Amino acid sequence: MSSWTIRREIWSSFSQAINDIKDRKQLNELRKALESVKQYYNVARLLGYDQLLQQIDVAQIATLLNIISRRLLTLSLMDKTRRVSQAVPF
Repeated sequence: MSSWTIRREIWSSFSQAINDIKDRKQLNELRKALESVKQYYNVARLLGYDQLLQQIDVAQIATLLNIISRRLLTLSLMDKTRRVSQAVPF
């Protein structure tokens, strides 16, 4: 199995798990944790910690952050739609 196939499976599993979460607070905590990893990566790069850099795939972190951002946007749109439908009598 290629590394691309493995990554795609990981992203798919992560995306499915994220889509099951309806709690914005939980999603924001996860987003903050991933952003922290990204910041630590940048600090490690500045300090020349090459061994640590080899263990972190910053592109994968960015992809996971995008998945979380899309989910937060979806939840926001769902809430907005729900509020509009409740405000407009039929």
